[in-house]
Amino acid sequence: MARFKSLLTSRGRYALPLLALSFLILSACGDQARPPKVEEGVLTYAALNPLSEELAESVERFNKAHSDVKIEIQDYSDENGVERLLTELSLGWVPDIMEMYRIGGRVADRIGTDVQYNFYHHQDHQADNYWMPYRQMAQKGYLEDLWPYIENDPDLGLDAVLLPPLKASEANGGLYMLFGEVAVITLMGPEYIVGDRPGWTLDELLETFSTMSPESTVLRHNTTRDEVFFRLLSAQVNQFVDWAAKETSFENEKFYELVDFLETFPDKLETNQTHSQIVAECARRMQEGEQMLEVATLAMVPDVARNDTFFRDRSTYIGYPTLDGSLGSMFTLHGEILSMSATCQNKDAAWEFMRPILTQVYSGEEMTYMHQYALIKIPINLENYHAGNEADLENPYIYTHGPAGVDYPEAFQIGPIKDPEYITRFDEVVQNTSQIYWPDDELANIVWECLGPYFAGDRTMEDTVRMLDSRVGLMISERQ
Repeated sequence: MARFKSLLTSRGRYALPLLALSFLILSACGDQARPPKVEEGVLTYAALNPLSEELAESVERFNKAHSDVKIEIQDYSDENGVERLLTELSLGWVPDIMEMYRIGGRVADRIGTDVQYNFYHHQDHQADNYWMPYRQMAQKGYLEDLWPYIENDPDLGLDAVLLPPLKASEANGGLYMLFGEVAVITLMGPEYIVGDRPGWTLDELLETFSTMSPESTVLRHNTTRDEVFFRLLSAQVNQFVDWAAKETSFENEKFYELVDFLETFPDKLETNQTHSQIVAECARRMQEGEQMLEVATLAMVPDVARNDTFFRDRSTYIGYPTLDGSLGSMFTLHGEILSMSATCQNKDAAWEFMRPILTQVYSGEEMTYMHQYALIKIPINLENYHAGNEADLENPYIYTHGPAGVDYPEAFQIGPIKDPEYITRFDEVVQNTSQIYWPDDELANIVWECLGPYFAGDRTMEDTVRMLDSRVGLMISERQ
């Protein structure tokens, strides 16, 4: 482990903004905190994001087509909107349809543009993004299970949708969010170094890394521990909490494995390199075999062809290490992400409004155009998924940039890629991904704070787990 620490430079930790997730009834709010009563026949739509032209048009079309039911938008896109919605939920008022993801502003460089280069910048992770706590909301009975609606929809059914992303987003066997697009975030490495296996354990990662030259690094040479935790692993800490049983399980090998992986990265980064020098160094290390892994985002088949150019070899999507060696990859959800209230007064009408997220079908020509300009990612509609994959083989106008986050001066063109093996490799990653990136910021921050003294050598793992059980246990009690 010491070898890793000596190979990587480090830099300071950043503080993520925390939106406390409190479902306690706030007596100070009283009835004045409740929204005005909604008329009979009106479905409320909770908008966490500013009203888009597309949403306004969808609501207008729906309302014109229905005389017995209307949709009314409740705006929660202001600075205090999330807290207001959570308070209303705690008071028992649940909108009929809810946006479950708030898109924040872009992360600013945390140290300075000439010094910092965050290797996860390409994920477009944003400082004030907000993910609604859908697992807890489902467990409390706030949300409707959407599987029956998909199964019984005349234009859908389970054989009409891409199942892995939907399965990955389940909570206790139910599907409580609807979304139309995903991407896969994973770790890739050149086949000549990591082999062609789909997944590995930490021991296998360490064994592979030991064969590389002394100046090599696991990820980018300026990667720090906090980046790996918050950008890659923070969404995984949910697996150590059983919200229904009100129990934690940090004392297990999976958690120890996660901590061991984090220990392979330094706490701080000190460098005199400029931004352009860091960019050039990242590219050189990938090309010359001094970097074992790179973060990869797969959104369409040409991404596979593009990624093969980064290491000058065929890329293997091996993922982050897991205890059982399974594929450590995650789906990121894109586009509209909606839930339906379990108390919705007209569930059939709410589903009618939501279903176009899955039912809209595009022609091959339309998919070619959208992929050319990156207007769509991996569709959940299975017909669109296959049409897009096939269209990519013949699309002559797919432009892209250098390795993720490395801004080469000019885009370069790949395509047509022709070889159907690219579809096979792309589909294998999609079919074998079984988790979603949906972090719980409060939980992640507690875990990170408890791990700090352990990484500093001031606390044993036994004491760290004991503190985690105590602090997370208190959080669970507050959310009940």
